[in-house]
Amino acid sequence: MMEAKREQAMVGLFVLIAGAVLVATVFALTGAFGSAAATYRAYFPFAGGLEPGATVRYAGGPKVGRVEKLQLDPKDSARIEITFSVKSGLPIKTDSHVKIMSLSPLGDNHLEIVPGTEKAALAATGTILQSDPYVDFNASPPKSTTLPPRRSNFLRLLTTVRANSK
Repeated sequence: MMEAKREQAMVGLFVLIAGAVLVATVFALTGAFGSAAATYRAYFPFAGGLEPGATVRYAGGPKVGRVEKLQLDPKDSARIEITFSVKSGLPIKTDSHVKIMSLSPLGDNHLEIVPGTEKAALAATGTILQSDPYVDFNASPPKSTTLPPRRSNFLRLLTTVRANSK
């Protein structure tokens, strides 16, 4: 009888410890135990498919933060307000700007912080950073559909030579 209660207590203790480890792991993975983050905003006419949780990179380098929120600009419905947080201590300057980029043609888009100049002051948390408009691949004009006249003439000549050689 005493041994059964001891066994139940050990199982209960194990379950409590396993639960605590699970909760600590979830918090560690979500960054809840991380250092304080600085939050900034930027406005874009097109968000390029960014979603909350998208990566923020600094100067094409490592991941330094995440997109927290996207919403329509309450003052101008033609713009998207993007709120993002980055590790505190990054040299985000008042003339730093952000743009939407992708590491590869098939990769997901991320928010890229372009460093400011050496002489610029550090931007305070909450600052609205300038943004470079995102150019969607689908919005760029097709360049392969119209050939310059010289190339078109050359292709016509090749076609004629080939037809005459048969």
